[in-house]
Amino acid sequence: MPLECFSYDEHLAAKKNFFDRLDPLRRILNIWSLRDISIYGRINIIKAIAISKLTFACSVLNTPDTFATEVNKLIFDYVWKFKNSKIKKSTLIKSNENGGLNMVDFTLFYKALKISWVKRLCSEGNQPWKFIPLHFLSGVGGALVFRCNYDLKYLNLTAKLPTFYKDIISRWQELNKVVPTTKKDVLGQSIWKNRFITINKASVYFRNWHHAGIHKLSSLLDENNNRFLSFSEFSRKFKVQCIFFTISRPPFSNIE
Repeated sequence: MPLECFSYDEHLAAKKNFFDRLDPLRRILNIWSLRDISIYGRINIIKAIAISKLTFACSVLNTPDTFATEVNKLIFDYVWKFKNSKIKKSTLIKSNENGGLNMVDFTLFYKALKISWVKRLCSEGNQPWKFIPLHFLSGVGGALVFRCNYDLKYLNLTAKLPTFYKDIISRWQELNKVVPTTKKDVLGQSIWKNRFITINKASVYFRNWHHAGIHKLSSLLDENNNRFLSFSEFSRKFKVQCIFFTISRPPFSNIE
């Protein structure tokens, strides 16, 4: 298996790490297609021999969507012996308990790898490997961003943020789209990096407010959740130094 290629040239990196692997994958599946194997056996071949060769690269590098599409075509063609499919893909990928054959959808597979990366980053502990991603993600709030109901178009994803982390943020948003529908849902929303709470079409993050314990919208209301705290009440409760204008026109005043 070729070593991963790390390059500032994204097209070169994508070619070396992903698209150059399509021909070897195609050859392997062509060889196994010569054998008379049941559909269950072919699915196991895909999991054990085909997909396993792509797991590491998809875990640590930005995976092109077009590559995932090509892989899906190869593996599903192999399952059906390069003939027309007999079962819908949506049925085939279901678990055995739900009437499927537990087939792999590579598009969902590589996205799940990115999601598992987020779970490790947000886990407890200060493992050394977290220092680099947290440094790059500091501009969007660090690991906090994955606890927020954000929208990509409101985040400040600068050119300095590596493509891999942009991809991680994008995949997490696909999973974490939440639309609050009740008062309880609204008050439980994180204020920071919230898609519904913006200033000048940008999400909001006040670092000193966050470190003072201001996390959810309910943090800024009285104990009965009936009204927003006054400037003096806010200052006494959180001991945050800020000007009156910030409190009188807070970031949550622009709820779309």
